[in-house]
Amino acid sequence: MRQATRSRRNYLLPNELNPDGYDFVDLGLGVTVGDPAENGKFRVPTLRHVALTGPYLHNGIFKTLFTVVAFYNTRDVAPWPGPEVEQNVNTEEMGNLKLSNQEVEDIVAFMNSLTDGRTQVLAARRELFHLPFAHSPVVGFSTWRRDR
Repeated sequence: MRQATRSRRNYLLPNELNPDGYDFVDLGLGVTVGDPAENGKFRVPTLRHVALTGPYLHNGIFKTLFTVVAFYNTRDVAPWPGPEVEQNVNTEEMGNLKLSNQEVEDIVAFMNSLTDGRTQVLAARRELFHLPFAHSPVVGFSTWRRDR
């Protein structure tokens, strides 16, 4: 069964951005819309270029896609850290998927295929020159036009 305590490994932001440190509880959509019934819900980002967008989940708790898929596969039957907000955890569609290790690896391989080679080259160049990614793995990529 899942541990009752929430993760203590998240929100590694500078103190000026997160004065509560490890004690911070991100209520997600609930704060945005002012509805406690929405606490613990978060926007699901696109999988396009997902190999370049880690760390993963809303709080950056997982460093690899394999760990993310393993978490959703065994969350309800293995000793993972508990959620920050228990009330909206989806226990019907994930948490005990009973996937084999090979199936988890196959899903991760598929997810990695959603990052194209051109983007990987551009990302490597950005890393080489210590340039930030901003929100997109390739800053300005969404504004690129064929007629330029």
